[in-house]
This record gives sequence, structure tokens and C-alpha cells, in this order.
Amino acid sequence: SVGIGGSTPSYRLTVVDDTLTTNAIKDILYLEASTSATPAAGLGAGILFGLEKTTPEMSNAGRLAIVWTDATAGSLDSDFEVSLRDANAALAKRMILKSTGDLQLPLDNFGLVLGGGQDAKIYYDGTDLIIDPDVVGTGVINIAQTGTAVGTVLGIVGNVPTCVTATQNEWLKIKVNGNIRYIPLWA
Repeated sequence: SVGIGGSTPSYRLTVVDDTLTTNAIKDILYLEASTSATPAAGLGAGILFGLEKTTPEMSNAGRLAIVWTDATAGSLDSDFEVSLRDANAALAKRMILKSTGDLQLPLDNFGLVLGGGQDAKIYYDGTDLIIDPDVVGTGVINIAQTGTAVGTVLGIVGNVPTCVTATQNEWLKIKVNGNIRYIPLWA
């Protein structure tokens, strides 16, 4: 084990920075990516994780990286990327925290799964935004204010058809503050 800044390392690599700082972030590790050419968008520094597989060989399992999206002095932008493997494919970007603060899921049909039992999913299928509360749940979408009973402000109820044709005359029933309003799903 290697210990830096301490005499008893707890892990293979332990870095300790013991100062009087009590209320600020202390940079403990610095990773640097430089180039002998002109830096450009795409230049990044990362941490690659390797895991042993059954063969037994090591295989790349994931990467955390910070990447320039604009390397121009005076207008620097960087993204935080998470890359993972799926179905034995090569590492692929699965999640990007953009410099703007937006969280991007870069592939179609990847989404936000909610609940310990994966009860609901929100995703983009390449054409439409899909909110699927029926993955495991009841199929009801409720929107409420903090401190308000769920469904009091807006509760979307009723059967929303999964098959869309130009001849259907379906309505979405929305209850707002006790008043029911019907909205056509198709014009």
C-alpha cells in the first residue's frame, strides 16, 4: 500500500491532506492532459476502471472523464462524461453532465428510471418524449406542489391509448382543483 501525507494507508493508495481548512473544497488529486499540438474540443482527462472477468483477464469496465467542448482561451467549456459497457460492447458514453448544468443521456431509448423497483421511466425514443409510469406502477401521473396531497394540483387519469391513428377521437381527462377538463389527444 502507498500512503501520501499519512503514515498508515487504509487502501492501496491513500492520500491525506490534513490542514486547518474546515469549510472549503480541498483539491487532493490533480490529473492533467496536455498536448504538443493545439488543444481542441474533445481533449480530456479520465480515470479508466478495469475489472477482472472470468477468463481471467482484465477488461475496461468504465471511465469517468472531463472533456473540453470548447478549448478556446476565454470561452472554455467542459463536460463530465460517464462511459460504461453493456452486453460486452466497447465503452460508450451513457451520461454527460454538460457545462450548462444539463444532464444528457446521449443515446435514444436511454432514460431516467425512478423507484427502487424501476417503477417508472422517462426517456426519448428518437422521436418523442416518453413518460412511462406503467413500467411497474399504476399508470397514473400525478403532479403536486410541495406540501399538497398528490393529485390535488394536477392528476392525469384515464386510459391513454398506445395505438395512434388519424381516426381516433380520444381525450385526456385532467383534474385541476376539482374541475375536470377534457383535452383531445389528436386534432
